Amino acid sequence: MGRSRTRIFLGVALFVVFTGATGPLQAQAPSDSPPLSPTPFSTIDRTFQGPEEEALYESALVRQFYENRAWRPAWTDAAGVSPAAMDFLDTLRRVDTEGLFPSDYHLQRLETLSARLSPSASAPIGQAPENRSRFEWLMTDTFLHCGRHLSNGRTGYARGDAPGANLCPDTDLADTLEKALAEGRVGEALLDFSPRHGYFLRLRAALSRYRGIVARGGWPVIPPGPTLRRGTQGPEVSLIRQRLAAEEGLGEESTATPEDFDTRLEEDVKRFQQRHGLKASGAVDADTRQAMSVPAADRLALIELNLERWRWLCRQLGDDYLLVNIPDFRLRAVRDGFPVLELRVVVGQTRPEWQTPEFNSLLSQIVFHPFWVVPRSIATREMLPKIKADPDYLKRQRLQVVRSARDKTGLDPFEIAWESLSVHHFPYTLRQDPGAGNALGQIKFVLTNTPDIYLHDTPSKRHFRRHVRTFSHGCVRVEKPLALVRHLFGDTPATEKLIREGLMKKRPTTINLPQPVLVYLVYVTSWAEADGNVHFRPDVYGRDPLLSALLREPRHPFPSFEAAPPEG
Repeated sequence: MGRSRTRIFLGVALFVVFTGATGPLQAQAPSDSPPLSPTPFSTIDRTFQGPEEEALYESALVRQFYENRAWRPAWTDAAGVSPAAMDFLDTLRRVDTEGLFPSDYHLQRLETLSARLSPSASAPIGQAPENRSRFEWLMTDTFLHCGRHLSNGRTGYARGDAPGANLCPDTDLADTLEKALAEGRVGEALLDFSPRHGYFLRLRAALSRYRGIVARGGWPVIPPGPTLRRGTQGPEVSLIRQRLAAEEGLGEESTATPEDFDTRLEEDVKRFQQRHGLKASGAVDADTRQAMSVPAADRLALIELNLERWRWLCRQLGDDYLLVNIPDFRLRAVRDGFPVLELRVVVGQTRPEWQTPEFNSLLSQIVFHPFWVVPRSIATREMLPKIKADPDYLKRQRLQVVRSARDKTGLDPFEIAWESLSVHHFPYTLRQDPGAGNALGQIKFVLTNTPDIYLHDTPSKRHFRRHVRTFSHGCVRVEKPLALVRHLFGDTPATEKLIREGLMKKRPTTINLPQPVLVYLVYVTSWAEADGNVHFRPDVYGRDPLLSALLREPRHPFPSFEAAPPEG
């Protein structure tokens, strides 16, 4: 989003003439279709300038599209607006079902122009060529821009800037439009840009359900108060039942009276807690009350927010992949499209410099008994003060001092003037030997594209017992790394031999995977499972408000060219 947001009005951006060129694309427009207006927009009557004029978002692509068509119209014919255009406008009006807003894509202006171009309008189309030209540009711009948002997200096309983004094949927007026009399926083609993986589709289905809940008045908000548990009686128990019933139909079926906290309600509360990443105790404690106090409208907004995040991934995630959801502190392994393994993970701390990033990658190798090359930030900010204070620190931590991570032998630490070193002057690398106490444990899972972020074992097993697991410096610690090895190589005798030999060698041993595996590290605070239940997680890194602010920003065009009128 770093490009200039200077508005390019249609009257300045595009000037076209009918050149009479011939080619295969011309056959797609009706033979009696008049050419697009050769009149520069800057000289059109003032009634079509000013507040009602709108700018193009995809100006370069719009120009390229019409150049490839030899400037023949795509959405209009001699009678006015084509059936393909009407079909597309009908689809655009319903794009809110995808979590977008039709008003962001010229809808009001297009409907005005469509009415002016209808046969029942006071002036025939031949007397208002500028209307047809404007309608053409805006329709094409809408398809391209909305298609880009559906496939790649609204917020600065974030996927394109993320590490590993090249793992997601790009979509040729203009070519897709051309083919859709030829096949008479423009509206359907627009919705085809949306992701087709289950995470997006299930949350999109939940969007409609939660909009219905909000439209019906939402649910009761549970205030702070004492812990309620099985055996409790009182009007608040009845309120808890109403809260659960409004969202997912829970809490109503019971042999007890509404004010009795019975065994069935305890189970329903556990389900609610599991969906919100809480300890499933069945008691309505302070954390559970807080989760139940969030209004339905806020949960709906969170669903819309996370639909955007799911668009940042590839349109299809593939049949076999690993997905690490940072706020959920879990890794899921998927095979043949179905989750087959779920492991707890520890992710980066909440300090901005230690947060685990979002990216796509490939897992191509594992390393038994890896070295740990200490990141410079950790070496200088955390370890250097300890080294200065304690000459034996390096020895106790089994740390070598090297010039480069690839050096085979280390330097003598007693020959280094540590007091002269600082965060800004540290010409060394610290490398931890394999073995007991190594920060990476016994196994490292190597990711491509991200040399400083990887999955690994850890000697700090106690952190996996914590509910909120933000303790690393950015990498992802896996609770049961051998289970992941067995998943990657197959749960076979050959894999057991591989593990046994790898662990016995007591030195770094790299093994290539038979086939690289896609890995997605995502930051998602809402998703829906196969049973339709929507899960919500606390925003541990505070990223939701930032994304929400971006999504609320007015839509602006992203100009990419200044066009001079082509020579006639």
